[in-house]
Amino acid sequence: DLLPPTVQARVAWTDAGLAGPWSSILMHGRPAELSRVLRALAERPGPVIPLHALPRGWRQPGGFAVGALLRELSVSVNTTAAGGNASLLTLNA
Repeated sequence: DLLPPTVQARVAWTDAGLAGPWSSILMHGRPAELSRVLRALAERPGPVIPLHALPRGWRQPGGFAVGALLRELSVSVNTTAAGGNASLLTLNA
């Protein structure tokens, strides 16, 4: 209830473990729990998954950096195929 509604709509609350297709993990826990999760994440194959952790019971707004949960998408247009002239890519047939 402390996350903005648009973020809440994209958050999956689960206790399914670390086997999911996660792109980021938020966690409240004790140091021993944090160490266990960090170790399990390090042993997973595939991309690095960031873990954002706070002490158990933390309830202050702003504890998690919402900006760190954003996924960036970059789009690039290769104009080399048109001889380097980007206007050639928009020619109508």
